[in-house]
Amino acid sequence: MIIGVTHDTDGRVVQRPSVSTKVSIGLPPNGDRNHPTKLDHFAFLRKKNSANRVEWEADPELTRHYGEQCRELHIMLIDDDIENVFPSSFAWWTATERKCWGDRVTATRRTVEKPVGQPWTTWGSGCPELASGQCKPGGDLRFVLADFPRLGSVCRIHTCSYRSIRQIHSADTTPGNARSNSPGETQPPGDGSVVSGSNRSVKPHASGSPSSPAPNNGNGSAGSSGFNQLRNEFLAAARRVATTKKQAIGEVVEWASGGVFKYGDLGRMTESDVPKLQAATDLVTSALAGAAR
Repeated sequence: MIIGVTHDTDGRVVQRPSVSTKVSIGLPPNGDRNHPTKLDHFAFLRKKNSANRVEWEADPELTRHYGEQCRELHIMLIDDDIENVFPSSFAWWTATERKCWGDRVTATRRTVEKPVGQPWTTWGSGCPELASGQCKPGGDLRFVLADFPRLGSVCRIHTCSYRSIRQIHSADTTPGNARSNSPGETQPPGDGSVVSGSNRSVKPHASGSPSSPAPNNGNGSAGSSGFNQLRNEFLAAARRVATTKKQAIGEVVEWASGGVFKYGDLGRMTESDVPKLQAATDLVTSALAGAAR
């Protein structure tokens, strides 16, 4: 434990995972077209090495695993704090940086005098960037792919739709969503994404014509669905134990399994691993019950 690095002054774990994957339902402009293209399925993007700026390219490994027409994902949220799971704000972005950001009451703007940012008083209806549409709302849903958990990094879906931000935020803060066995769907049509429950699945909403059948991505059969649910329940319980005991999630996973499997092994597990996954789930669940007493 290092106060100010791994933990804050109150002993809470500091989480700053990097975003290694973007899950998108649209493609940016390229040489063949000068406008974004909306999709009715997910595209998986990974960071591309660039000397000047962060760029993204198609992730062949995830595309191969989920298929090129993937319309549903099993995911795991990384925290119980909505601000860590779905941070949102108004922001004015230039081609190179986030110039100004705020919550529609207060704002911070980078200026020549203070490049790191200073309080901005011209806010609300008096802000020219807000009035012109350059300053827009934005929200980033951060999560772990249940099939591909990567230690220290997360995936991200971005939306700038008012309705999507409102509904995703509501879904993530509704009591009981994380444990629901038959969660309802919140469908924000602004950017087409759907969040089913809190730790279950995310899928895009196809506009216009009905969706074609989703490819087999390992989540389709009843057996696979039960296995994915068990794995999600284990990860949820392990994360709560890690938060309670102020330990790394990898340490908790290894403890719960008795060293049989590690955090990085979860994405490679199959239905044949259900017995040992169930045993580990029972152990962390009992640990949580004991802590509650």
